[in-house]
Amino acid sequence: MLTKREKELLEGVELSFMFTIDAERDHCPHGKTYHGMTMLPHALDFCTDHEITATVFCTGDIARKFPDILKEVAKNHEVGCHMDHHEPLVPNEYDNRVISQQHAERALRAATEALRAVANPLCFRAPYLAFDDRFIPSLIHHGYHVSSSVPASHSRGLAVMGEITEVCVSASLSLNPLLEYHVFSLENLMLRGDSLLRGLFDLLILKYCTVPMLPVVFLCHSWELTTSALCAIRAMLDTFPDTMRFDTVSGFSRNLHESLKARL
Repeated sequence: MLTKREKELLEGVELSFMFTIDAERDHCPHGKTYHGMTMLPHALDFCTDHEITATVFCTGDIARKFPDILKEVAKNHEVGCHMDHHEPLVPNEYDNRVISQQHAERALRAATEALRAVANPLCFRAPYLAFDDRFIPSLIHHGYHVSSSVPASHSRGLAVMGEITEVCVSASLSLNPLLEYHVFSLENLMLRGDSLLRGLFDLLILKYCTVPMLPVVFLCHSWELTTSALCAIRAMLDTFPDTMRFDTVSGFSRNLHESLKARL
């Protein structure tokens, strides 16, 4: 729970929160099953209960195997791209495959075509939050305007890379103790299990004390959305200040650019 001082810090602070889900096969890159997709509709019902419009980053593989679920997702939520079969843009500690840029571009094209059968994806997330700037021209070519592909650095949370706006990932849920997201710095506060609520408020207070009015992008995977995980997230959301604004990734980026134009 929050201390009195912490509650005072957050009173009247306008914060943007993005609830994002990576829809992929279970426990990528090693999993071969899709049990997480059976939980996705329940998670979206949960979002409806909290008046949240989520951003769901889907692989092309998911779009081809579960088009009906994706069509339901697209009715009320944003659908983004998460590559075709979760291909890494750069080697990383979870997947050391080395693929050429041509292979990556083919995978992006295949994923985009599959997703456009059910939605109009405007945002992108790189697998493993391992992004290569050389990939930006390909994103632009395929019609993407915003990315949420890298961890936040120094709690700033935003970057502009040419025509692509990067809305950095602030924190992630992982209830699997075998997973260690070393890409998250201490500032970004990897959240686990019972520490979920405490950790996220530490993150909010950190952002408020450094640079106010920055986004909080929360990431979870379809295969993490168990009943216990949703209960933990519910406890977190129920404690949010009334000034918390829920956005999609593309919606936040669009509103940000409109706000900046209005100031010029």
